[in-house]
Amino acid sequence: MQRNSLILPMMSYKLDIFEFFALATILLWNIGLENQTEECARTGEKMKEQVKAELVHYMKYYKRIEEPGIRIASIVNLLPAVERCVKKIQDDMEMTQVFKLSKVVYN
Repeated sequence: MQRNSLILPMMSYKLDIFEFFALATILLWNIGLENQTEECARTGEKMKEQVKAELVHYMKYYKRIEEPGIRIASIVNLLPAVERCVKKIQDDMEMTQVFKLSKVVYN
């Protein structure tokens, strides 16, 4: 699952380390979580906007991409696949504990 829905698309986009960490930052500064304060949500939104601005700058001036918005949209479209893969791994871990399995085999 992870290979087809996440790893292969990331390889086809040829993400560099800066783009990968920008994607991770956007994912981890999640807003709208249960019991999250307004201040935390504002900070998260501010951080995500700053990362996006830096990503645009990086793509324009370092990678020389004329239309960085198109590439950013493609990269951000990977986020749902990341979340699905994380959810699958979490579910597998829970099942492992339920059945007291010592080894999880991922296909």
